[in-house]
Amino acid sequence: AHWFQKAADQGLVEAKYQLGTLYQWTMGVLRDKKKSIELIKEAAEQGFADAQHSLGAKYADAKEASLAVLWLEKAALQGHHSAMSRLANIYYYGPRYFGPQVKIDKTKALDWSWKMLLVDVRDGRADPNIHILKDILLQAPPDPVMEQKLALLYNQAVD
Repeated sequence: AHWFQKAADQGLVEAKYQLGTLYQWTMGVLRDKKKSIELIKEAAEQGFADAQHSLGAKYADAKEASLAVLWLEKAALQGHHSAMSRLANIYYYGPRYFGPQVKIDKTKALDWSWKMLLVDVRDGRADPNIHILKDILLQAPPDPVMEQKLALLYNQAVD
């Protein structure tokens, strides 16, 4: 914790996030939820995707839909896989996550699922059966018909 604190004091955004998680999980420091949130939020505001995802997840768990989506989208737009996944689920299941304040939006759910699949393919995490698509996807802009087919393929693989 000492070295993270020193780095955070010098403005290193990742150190702020890591220090915030230490305060959250009581690792080498006394638990301090307020300080944890403060540090994670500061890192999120400075654009650190892991912190944005973490903050969005905290708001999601607290059923604060608009803040959850705001921070998760910031992380997802930077390619954060878990943020994309959570957004896809929020839009797919809507009320199950937040009650009536979030409506099901399958278009957005499909969009985030598609983007997540592209990240999977790019990072080599996707099912090896779709390796043929990798070169196509990386060389050409997405095709709406292909998006629908791949979303169905992805949903079948998850089920």
